[in-house]
Amino acid sequence: MNVTAKPPLTKDQLDNMAIAGLNFSPSSDAGAPNVQVHLSAEQPMVLTGRADDSDMRSVLTYVVENGERFDAGVRLDCLEALRTAARDQQVRKA
Repeated sequence: MNVTAKPPLTKDQLDNMAIAGLNFSPSSDAGAPNVQVHLSAEQPMVLTGRADDSDMRSVLTYVVENGERFDAGVRLDCLEALRTAARDQQVRKA
């Protein structure tokens, strides 16, 4: 199942997800990178979008905030993807 970061994931879904993989690549402009997150959950899915998309940013910051649940490499990839949004309050809080 492919989902393009819509509808937003609920807190319960975030709490029960595991990340099977995370890929990101620079966007064609100087903006936020394109991100693809492979989630292992009750219903596995792939989220695709830009790191500055609010739903994608919520997933990425959730991983950073709950770092003890996720692999160090995944946390670092999330931080790298969020680099362009460093001034955003949600990102700074994470």
